[in-house]
Amino acid sequence: MTKKSIKVKKVPVAILINQNVVNQINELTKKTLPVEMSMKIINIYNKMAEVSSNYEKSRLELISKYCEKDESGNNKQTEDGKEYILTDKDAFQAEVNALLGQDVDIDIIQLSSYKNLMITPTDLALLLSSIAEF
Repeated sequence: MTKKSIKVKKVPVAILINQNVVNQINELTKKTLPVEMSMKIINIYNKMAEVSSNYEKSRLELISKYCEKDESGNNKQTEDGKEYILTDKDAFQAEVNALLGQDVDIDIIQLSSYKNLMITPTDLALLLSSIAEF
């Protein structure tokens, strides 16, 4: 018995935390799919959750690094509480962009193997831009 090779694709963090891609993966987790594809979807879903968690942790560390502090040492926010007051917005954004640009290895779903899969063109475009190929 020969083992199928797993194709891996390098995908930027920015795509893996993109809400449209996350929503599409969530929708796929609700479908009845062949076991092999279901396992790949679960693995991708778990990888995306890990990447998202790591990104958010790193982003919060950067906020703390670049944020003005109040008398108690807490991060200062605007009066409406919607934004942090950063000491160097350009440096902060550069580091966030570097985080978002990092590539993560993701197992690829070969959509051509699942000819009966029903999916909208919009959803297909999202998958092809991130975790699938045809």
